[in-house]
Amino acid sequence: MLRLARMKAAHGTARRRIPLVLLMFAMLGAALPAGRTDRLSWEMLPAQDSQGRTLGTLVVSSILRSGSSDAQRPTLIVFNGGPGASSAWLQLGLLGPLQADLPADPAVPIPSVPRLRAAPGRIGDLADVLFVDPLDTGFSRRAANVDAKRVRTLDADGDYLARAIALWLARHDRVGQPVVLVGESYGAERAVAVADAWQRTGAGIHLAGLVLISQTVLNEFALSQEDRALALVTGLPTLAATACYHRLVDGAARDPDACAEQAAALDTLVTQPVFAGGSQPISRNAYRMVALQDRQRALGMYDSRRTAPVDPGRSWQDPSLAPLLQAMSHAMPRYNRALLGLTRSPVDGSAYVLYDPLIRATWQPTPGGAYGLADRLGTVLRTSGARLLVAGGLFDCVGSVGADRLLLSRLGLPPGTASAVRYPGGHMFYLDPQNRARFRARLERFLRDLAPGRPSRTDLPASPEKA
Repeated sequence: MLRLARMKAAHGTARRRIPLVLLMFAMLGAALPAGRTDRLSWEMLPAQDSQGRTLGTLVVSSILRSGSSDAQRPTLIVFNGGPGASSAWLQLGLLGPLQADLPADPAVPIPSVPRLRAAPGRIGDLADVLFVDPLDTGFSRRAANVDAKRVRTLDADGDYLARAIALWLARHDRVGQPVVLVGESYGAERAVAVADAWQRTGAGIHLAGLVLISQTVLNEFALSQEDRALALVTGLPTLAATACYHRLVDGAARDPDACAEQAAALDTLVTQPVFAGGSQPISRNAYRMVALQDRQRALGMYDSRRTAPVDPGRSWQDPSLAPLLQAMSHAMPRYNRALLGLTRSPVDGSAYVLYDPLIRATWQPTPGGAYGLADRLGTVLRTSGARLLVAGGLFDCVGSVGADRLLLSRLGLPPGTASAVRYPGGHMFYLDPQNRARFRARLERFLRDLAPGRPSRTDLPASPEKA
């Protein structure tokens, strides 16, 4: 606590804020309740290593309710993954005041220039929200004299973000209030690293929960290096759901969720689509290239429901990611301009970075084997008493609902502290308006359950959670 107070005093002049223009919501057709005091603002935070040396400058945005005296009001700290992705996905898809209007039907093409709509829900009624863009993503920038290798490892990433977030909490008088880390994809790994850094350094943060969306803390790709058979079995629910969706299963239920549940329980193995040559199982990534080979179509990696003609000249293709990148690349600059008044980075004047594949390509592997990070997560949860919510999409071939099951089994947490839910979507399942509404309702229940004396539950539903 004393350490945070000193940080606040040392860096209190670094704030940059632009209040949210409330009339913007009226212009967009959304009514504001009387007395609403939420603010959307941006500010800059120093990114520093453990020796206090400058690594760069973070540009973060937040939704805050001013004047709140509720000591139990949580703050959501939100990351996307990649590595190399900004927080645009969770802003435009789940928690931001404006959201990209994208089709729910995978057969409908994703518009290259999607409309922005006012969010129907008000997450600010339950929590404050901080959106974090790591160095070299969004408007955040690494210092010119800092080698990328210094910040492109899991622990280096988690350490400088943990320090910056602790400073932000001190600036805004939220030290001691509940904090919930929300991470999507690699952002789930980042959330574990940040929580671990707080515990190692005695930062005094009240970690109340972790929400892991399409998590890769435990995943088929890492598992395959140690136990290929287990990795393939972990991917079976995704393969089965995909096969059912594309009507490739004879004599079996056509409901993808039911197919996934059967595969997860190993009550049945869908032989023709799941096994290559009738004998050997294949990975999800291999399956998406052969499932519709008779139609000369490839399945999406981030959403296996989406398909495109096979391009023989390309060694890798993903029909589900490219159109989303294009849509979000158009949507996020409009969001930033309308709500934050930003068109260029206040650090160096450069353009917003939605996703930089070079960051992922130069990211250094995380040591510890397939279970190393999962075991670190278990230690964080047991030490802090924080609760866990894991959410995934049935048609995700990056994370997987099978890996979500395996993660909860590995953690072995006490009843009432962890839950896992799944939705009929891909890696970014929350971009579907129906999934978004249902998951937001689940997230809101999770936040309410954090209050002292509130009951919780451990559940792994046999079907996607209903609103």
